[in-house]
Amino acid sequence: MSHKTIDSHIHFWDLANDYNDWVKGTDLPNLVTPVNLNSDAFVHVEAHSDKFDSLCEYNWLKANFPEKDIKVVATADFTQSIDSFRNDMLKFSKIDDIVGVRQIMSKTTKTNYSPFDKYIPSDLKDKLKILAEHDLIFEAQMYPEQYLPILDDIAHSGVTMIVEHFGLPIFAGNNNLAEWKTFIKQISQNDNWYMKLSGFDMNNNMKDVRKCLDFVFDNIPTSQLCYGSNFPVSHQDNYSSWRYFLVEYIKDDSAIKDVFFNVANKVYLKGEL
Repeated sequence: MSHKTIDSHIHFWDLANDYNDWVKGTDLPNLVTPVNLNSDAFVHVEAHSDKFDSLCEYNWLKANFPEKDIKVVATADFTQSIDSFRNDMLKFSKIDDIVGVRQIMSKTTKTNYSPFDKYIPSDLKDKLKILAEHDLIFEAQMYPEQYLPILDDIAHSGVTMIVEHFGLPIFAGNNNLAEWKTFIKQISQNDNWYMKLSGFDMNNNMKDVRKCLDFVFDNIPTSQLCYGSNFPVSHQDNYSSWRYFLVEYIKDDSAIKDVFFNVANKVYLKGEL
């Protein structure tokens, strides 16, 4: 492909480290590295177990792939005390290539994917203010019905939010599309919020992806959208398949540059590329 590409959502790991023990027993590969993957830069989203040091994945990447342009979204615990949270964010803020933090907070009764067994903390707004103070991104993964009651708090915190995986719509069965459509329209009203075109297959059949994309592109400007492969959790047999599909869908060259490069370069790489 002739256009530059930043993959804004990818997971690297080596199971020999034991950091990503949730992968064991699945059909996912034992080793995923940036070698031979055709993107100009990557945003690695950490997914290690809580029992390991918070910098374990970052240190492994920097020790083994120093020549690769990789930014890191670190794992954070939003349910801990605010003082502990503040200390963790201070540590992350001193490392240039750590650009944001994430805790998977997805919780629902509508589908099997519901990994969060706690509650969104009542002091979330204060913790998001800490992120904003340290210029760290709030990398958010929740269901639409979880976002809607807290959007005012997110907005008032001043944090930059990037919503993962299309905002987790569910198209089949007991769906959440009414809430999802409301949420999508809200994203477009705040130019400090962005959404990743990634991970649609986590809860959906790919036959519905065009309906999802149509609604997203009708309601959110491409200046707030970025591409993420979610590799190897998604499309593990072909790293480039989702990218090729999106290019074919978008077609417009200016929009392609936004989705595949401009937005991620602005938000994650601070214009470095």
